[in-house]
Amino acid sequence: MPINTSPWILLSRREQIQSRMRLFCFPYAGGGASIYQTWQDMVPKEVLICPIQLPGRQTRLMELPYARLADLVAAIVVADLFDSRPFALFGHSMGALIAFELARELRRCGKPMPAALYIAACCAPQHAGAIKQISDLPRDEFIDALARHTNMSPESFSNEELIELMLPTLRADFSLCETYHYDEEEPLPIPIYVFGGIDDTDVTEEDLAGWRRQTCASFNLSMINGDHFLTETAREEFFLLMNVLL
Repeated sequence: MPINTSPWILLSRREQIQSRMRLFCFPYAGGGASIYQTWQDMVPKEVLICPIQLPGRQTRLMELPYARLADLVAAIVVADLFDSRPFALFGHSMGALIAFELARELRRCGKPMPAALYIAACCAPQHAGAIKQISDLPRDEFIDALARHTNMSPESFSNEELIELMLPTLRADFSLCETYHYDEEEPLPIPIYVFGGIDDTDVTEEDLAGWRRQTCASFNLSMINGDHFLTETAREEFFLLMNVLL
């Protein structure tokens, strides 16, 4: 299916421009494709931002969200978003695990591989078992945990109708991370570029450094003055570095 008609992609106004590189962007837990809508103005004009819209949110709100990473990756591969034109994958937190396992599944299937993998605020997959378990908490405890582990605004938690609408997707997203099982495979033959926030209390520089083990190509780790949501809280510094690597 062409990406400009796929429900998986929320393309910007520049979707028709011939691009040197397509950058498919996967969101953090609770996030939708809209978090990447302003990125097109921040990257080189020949790079096309392709925000991934996962089921269960925004334009796909009525679809059931995926609670298991393997099932989600299989669905993305079936969607056939990638062809021989150059592309790369970016993932933030939960999105980083999705992007990583997607790259490995594309390799297993003999499909076109990304030119590079860009990771933000996510511990190396071999250490993912240390993720704090919150998806099965009772409603009020889960909402309290969300306030600590997401960038949802305080107003969101005071809107009962919005919370009830979002809870199934949020639980599914955290379950996806919590139930992730890492299997040892050969390192990826593509560069991995990792970004971390110096003020991130969830993911340390040591957690991020473990990504080096997942590539037999080049590796780069950049620590910048932001928190877990560094692409927003340290936006200018992030794009200065990102654009050098694209």
